[in-house]
Parts: sequence; C-alpha cells; structure tokens
Amino acid sequence: MQEEFSSPYIEESEAILADVLGKPLSGEERKKATIELAQNILKEAKRIQTSKEKRQEKQLAKMMHDPIGKCFTTSMMDECFRSRKKRRIANQLIFLLEQLGVPSYLSFPKRMAFYFFKNLPITALALFVPLLSFMIRKEASSLILPAKKGPLLAHIRKRKAQGVRINLNHLGEAILAEKEAEERVNEYLVDLEKEEIEYVSIKISAIFSQIHLLGWEKTSHLIAERLRMLYRAAIKHPTVDKKGNSVPKFINLDMEEYRDLILTKEIFKEVLEEKEFENLPAGIVLQAYIPDSFEIQKELTHWAKERVKKGHAPIKIRIVKGANLAMEQVESSIRGWKQAPYTAKIEVDANYKKNDPLWIFKRECRSSPYWCCFP
Repeated sequence: MQEEFSSPYIEESEAILADVLGKPLSGEERKKATIELAQNILKEAKRIQTSKEKRQEKQLAKMMHDPIGKCFTTSMMDECFRSRKKRRIANQLIFLLEQLGVPSYLSFPKRMAFYFFKNLPITALALFVPLLSFMIRKEASSLILPAKKGPLLAHIRKRKAQGVRINLNHLGEAILAEKEAEERVNEYLVDLEKEEIEYVSIKISAIFSQIHLLGWEKTSHLIAERLRMLYRAAIKHPTVDKKGNSVPKFINLDMEEYRDLILTKEIFKEVLEEKEFENLPAGIVLQAYIPDSFEIQKELTHWAKERVKKGHAPIKIRIVKGANLAMEQVESSIRGWKQAPYTAKIEVDANYKKNDPLWIFKRECRSSPYWCCFP
C-alpha cells in the first residue's frame, strides 16, 4: 500500500510535517509551511489525474465561462429528471433547449446529440430519455456513487482497505411528503445494518417533510422520534474501530436551510441528553456563512464539555463554509428579508476561522481536560 501512494510530493509533504511537528512556529513560518503543503497537494492531484479526469476538468472550466451553458446544465439536472414519466422529461428538455439553446461548452459529439434530440418530436424523443439518463449518470459516475448496494459497498470496502473512512450522504433535496420521509428513514435504517457502512450524514429535512417552526413542539417531537430510531440502529449495529473495539456507528446531523438551524441544534441536544444516548458519540454540522454559527458553536462546546464531565460520550462538530447560498438568496429576495448568510466571502472566511475548534481550543480551552469538539 505504501508503494501505491509513493510520490516525491507525498514524501516532501511528510518531511514538512515531520519538521514542524511539536515545534512552536511564527506566523511567517506557519504560512510558509502551509503554502508548501498546498503546492504539494495540487501537484500530487495533477500527477495522479487520469485522461478522463483531465477532459472533465477542461469541460467544467469551459462551463464556468459559459453563463448560458451553466444555466442550461443546472436547470436540466434540477428540473428535467424530477418526473418518472419519459414524455414529461422529454417535454421539459425541449423547453430548455428552445429557451437557452445547446450549450457551447460541450464537445462537438455532445452538441450534435442535443441538436438531434431537439429536432425530434416529443413522442420519439421520449424513447431516447433512458439513453440520455444513462449518458448523464455515466458522466457523473466518477463523482457520485450509485445508491445500489452492490457497487456502493464494494467501493466502501476498497476505500476502507486504503485506510479511508467513508461518510455516506444520500443526495437529494428536501422531501415534500411524509411517505417519502418514511422511505428515507427506512433507507438510513437499512444502511446502518450494513457491516461496511459505519458513518452516515442526515438532515432533518430528509426525515420529516412538514417542518413548521410555528408548530415547534409537534415538529420537534416527530423529528426527535425519528432521530431516536436512527441512533438506536447505530447502537444496535456497531462497527469495529482501529483498536478492535466494538463501537456504535456514527451519525452526523447535517445542516441545510437557515430556517432549520436552531431546530436542528435543539433536537440534537434534547435527544443526546436522554439516558439512552448518554454514551453515544454523535456529530453536528455548523455553517460558517451564517453569522449565528459562532454563538451556537460556543453553546455546543460548553454543553459538550459538561456532558463529558459527567462521564458521557463526546460530540463532534464539523465546520463547513456553507453550500446553500443561492437558495438562501432566493428565499430572502422573495420574502423581502435580509439575507441570512454573509454577503462577502471575507466575512465567511473570518467566521470559519473563528469557529475552528482548534483555534477555540487555544483561545478558550487551554486549561480544560474536557475538550470534546473535533474538526
């Protein structure tokens, strides 16, 4: 395994890390080491790129400089395949092609294929929908794993053998109906039964469809009950850690809409405070592009330290920049509200740094033996 990943950039990076490990560094020294490591990561990423990945990278770069093509691609992925009816998909695809045209960033064969589709009658085009769906799935196969358990579990086993831990996250927007929510909960329960799957991420909007903050008690009660089901499954189907110990599987409570921020945090604390889950390690995500995240980070840090003082399990806090900015902008513009996330990247970066648990550890928790929030 060592030979497989051997490269001059990895060796140089290991030497840099070994040289700075345990040493006090000035700001300039830290900056220099960080830049050198970043350069090596980029060089190594370029070195191991396949020809297919290089083609995809060039095409993606062209798309980012093609505003109409970018709009067409996102609209096609978001709108066309929502329906399971081939004629409906074909009709929406024709509408987009008429409104926006064939993207210029695509390769010549792909542009010709879209021109061919565009000139077919709806009935005939519907027959080609499965082919188009197959082409899109094939294009995204290197980035998105199919939910079919065979290929998925094989990939997880392969990565585990390489020492990589997989966080399983089902893609999909917030669900709209309770039947779909129940199906999603059952999917997670089945996932947690699998020996290969040891870490999953969920959103409250994926396990409950009727979130209403004015109906706080009923909403939080129903979400908490479904979260309990998942936590129980994590305990019932443990995994084995690196030391050979049997430990519960890990559930990360992900964050999505600003609307759900406080609700997610309160349900997370409420359920984990119950005696049944006192010894269950669990995680939550905070988004740095939301100003409120820092105060919630401090609240959770204090709560987690008190939890560990009592002899209970630690929690994990994952800090991300935030990935729902466009949706938040639409929501605020429709309702005439001030945008919830920051409007400037420098503010997001500053809040990310401020939320960094290691930075907080140095700033606030240097003397505490109960530090229990991990990046």
